Amino acid sequence: MRASKAPCCFTHTFAKEIFDNPRAKIGRPPQALIAPEGGVIGIAAVPNLISQQAGAQTIFDVLDHLDYIVKLVGIDHTAIGHRLHVRGPRGHAQVHAQGHGDG
Repeated sequence: MRASKAPCCFTHTFAKEIFDNPRAKIGRPPQALIAPEGGVIGIAAVPNLISQQAGAQTIFDVLDHLDYIVKLVGIDHTAIGHRLHVRGPRGHAQVHAQGHGDG
């Protein structure tokens, strides 16, 4: 990140401190450097990567990751991306059906 001349963007990732999985890239150092440089962290709602509760993940598991990242880098540097071709956590479809999804 220090070598980049443009803001960095970490997408389709998760908070290691919430659930450590092979795709969880976000932890305290060095991601706390993202906000001052104008970068963004985007989390994904992929059930088997957000919680160890196999088959029982909920939208609240996604929100745990989101809350952690907002506290780490701030709301202006946090994004949510869901994977429509992957069945989301329980509650995801209901949130989307209520008009809170992006289509």
